[in-house]
Amino acid sequence: MILMYHKIDLDSPTIWWVTVNNFIRQMLELQSYKIVYLDDYNPEDLKQVVITFDGVYKNVLKFAAPQLKRLGYPFELFISNDYIGKDNSFDINEPLCEFTSIQELKELTRYGARLQWHGKTHQSLKNISDIEIIRTELEVPRQVREIDPNGFKWFA
Repeated sequence: MILMYHKIDLDSPTIWWVTVNNFIRQMLELQSYKIVYLDDYNPEDLKQVVITFDGVYKNVLKFAAPQLKRLGYPFELFISNDYIGKDNSFDINEPLCEFTSIQELKELTRYGARLQWHGKTHQSLKNISDIEIIRTELEVPRQVREIDPNGFKWFA
């Protein structure tokens, strides 16, 4: 089973948010499972779970990472380069929320996170045929790759 989260906070204003209490409850319910990184995941093993975050917001560092570290759970963070250190003001249907900075991503790796790639700009590649645009989207900048030498093996 692969679990995917976006934002963890005290309140849950939209479907993309999970309250801290619900997140903690869900993590405690996983104690009889084996929590693994994607590299170690076997979809045929029904006792394995991967915990992922799509877009890495500061509230993941504030609320989720300490709980995951306390429980000894590894987790995956899918980041988009152009949003590092910025906010989601582009998403008018969502409350304003800040993405993590380079320094905060480094801190998250110390909590047990592994960084993965979600593209340069987060645009859909489905209808793009220009190979240069695709290459640009898929290429992880050296400065970002150096944050986590064990990461960037997976793309979402």
